Amino acid sequence: MQKLLEHSYLLFALFAAGLSQIIIRWQISQIGDMPPQLWEKILTVLRFLFRPWVLAALFSTFCSGLCWIITLTKFELSYAYPWTSLLYVYLLLAGLAVFGDSLTFNKVFGTFVIMLGVYFIAKG
Repeated sequence: MQKLLEHSYLLFALFAAGLSQIIIRWQISQIGDMPPQLWEKILTVLRFLFRPWVLAALFSTFCSGLCWIITLTKFELSYAYPWTSLLYVYLLLAGLAVFGDSLTFNKVFGTFVIMLGVYFIAKG
């Protein structure tokens, strides 16, 4: 049971980091093209940063960081860090489901290799 709790910090850190990326991508798709002038670009980015959903994404990133800190008190970095590659799988699936991203053989094969690698690392 203790191992499950320790891994839950790791998994929540990954979930929150991925959620943040999904929200940011969604919000970026809402703003359209960047304006040509530098000062307009700066204003666009500043307005973007204060959107409620973007603030929620930044908070999610912060929570992910806190869970990552807790994770590193429970596991060696050489064990914990490879798990972050599961974000590729999570974001591939989210990209398909939420944004209609394409799915190619290379993406499927690469995702399989990543999962296989995490499996071997977890077996330790």
